Amino acid sequence: MAHQFTLIIALFFSQLSEVAPPSPPVTASAQRVLLKRDTPIELMATKEVNTADVKPGTIFKLRVNRPVTIDGVVVIPIGAWVFGEVLAARGSRGLGRSGTLKAKLNYLELGDTKIAVTGDVSTKGAAVTSTVILVALAGWPGFFNRGNDAKIKAGDMVSALIGEDVAFDVSGSVVTRAAP
Repeated sequence: MAHQFTLIIALFFSQLSEVAPPSPPVTASAQRVLLKRDTPIELMATKEVNTADVKPGTIFKLRVNRPVTIDGVVVIPIGAWVFGEVLAARGSRGLGRSGTLKAKLNYLELGDTKIAVTGDVSTKGAAVTSTVILVALAGWPGFFNRGNDAKIKAGDMVSALIGEDVAFDVSGSVVTRAAP
């Protein structure tokens, strides 16, 4: 009987040595979501961009006004900045001619990450049509009557599109751009 008991114990311990070591605790694997190119973004100007103050090459920024979500997860929060560049700026001129402003949107900054965006902004100041009457009635002083500068006013809404497909890692507490 003691022999059988020893055999059972030996058999039990031999089985334990063949069992795999315990696995490490299960952690959440990287979960990715894809933000597709041409996804619309609503932006708002927080500071006026005016042809009286800017020239071609001037960089300006607009704020994301509505969050962009994928499957209920916010990947672009309200307050993220989109940067644009003034392409052409012509201030108002004599004879009541208005100013013009053309700009393009370049990228969205999300932490240390830049995401390409596309969009154009074009605006024109209001012409002063009463100048023709002023020239006719007052003569040469009417030539000095200027039109209005073109501007993107603070609070103006601007639309843009995501310019590239972007994968985001949403497995952690902070949503980050996934490595390629």
